[in-house]
Amino acid sequence: MGFDRSRALTHRIAAYLLAYPDEPLRALLPQLREAGAELPPQYGAPLRELVDHLDATTLLAAQQHYVETFDLRRRCCQYLSYWSTGDTRNRGRAIVDFKRIYRSAGVLPPEDELPDHLTVVLEFAATTDEALGTALLVNHHAGLALLAKALHDQGTVYARGRRGAGRPETTAEQTGARR
Repeated sequence: MGFDRSRALTHRIAAYLLAYPDEPLRALLPQLREAGAELPPQYGAPLRELVDHLDATTLLAAQQHYVETFDLRRRCCQYLSYWSTGDTRNRGRAIVDFKRIYRSAGVLPPEDELPDHLTVVLEFAATTDEALGTALLVNHHAGLALLAKALHDQGTVYARGRRGAGRPETTAEQTGARR
């Protein structure tokens, strides 16, 4: 599989936009909007909508909405292993597997976030190892689909960011990754 710049850029933008909003993110919004304009419309348009929303919203309001969306609702959990193992002892094993995959690609797992967080996996796929990162997304497609549905049902602007990140089922066909 060759490098897919469009997919990498989509994953990188989505990784920024689905993270907790802060001042550094706000400073990047013009660049993210510009980069999103380079993407195919089905990915770029929803990401630019989320950029526009974050740009038009006060930082405090954006942070409150993020917490209400992702931190207070299990249905909107961005931890991929949660969807496959629940909040059980098996989740620890799954997290160790994510760390092992990152190390096999020559990078250390992040210290400030669990390695199965969607934004971490998107960044990994965009900047470190597209094939392994895409495989992680594909292997967790059921949880990502449930997350997308929960965000859509909630009517949150973050549904656009998740939609903009693409469908793992499609990337599996394009990369030959196993489900």
